Formats: sequence, structure tokens, C-alpha cells
Amino acid sequence: MSATIQDRGPLGKLASVFFAPQRGYKIARYRTAERHSSLKAGFAIWRARRAVEAELESLSDRELDDIGIARCEIWRVAQGAH
Repeated sequence: MSATIQDRGPLGKLASVFFAPQRGYKIARYRTAERHSSLKAGFAIWRARRAVEAELESLSDRELDDIGIARCEIWRVAQGAH
């Protein structure tokens, strides 16, 4: 017996998350692959930002001043570097 969202009582739409298997294996498999690719992309962006941050941290204060960045601004600059 298949229940609809309206039949699930107080949980409403939230219940659809808990009863996802009735949607089908293919949809769940696609969402897992989609989640994996977004995690992979997010990790790549994080690594790129960390590389920029590490490179800027390795510069001296004089070199940072030459390019117009204060040492306290390195994190902010690295966040915009993707």
C-alpha cells in the first residue's frame, strides 16, 4: 500500500525524505552521484583556496605590501580566489 504525502500526517513533506525508497532506486542512485560530484567539486575549490592561502602566507610582509595585501587580509583574498 503506497502512502501519499497527505496520508503521512504531521510530518507532511518531511516524511518524503524518510520514505524515499518508494521513489525508486534510480533516483536515489542519481542523487548519490550528484552529491558525490558536488562534494568533489567543493573539495577541489577548498584545495585551490588553501593553495592560494599557503602561497600568500609564504611571502614576506614587504612582498605582501608590494602587491597591496596586508597579512590579516590573506584569508579574505584566498576566499575570493576560485
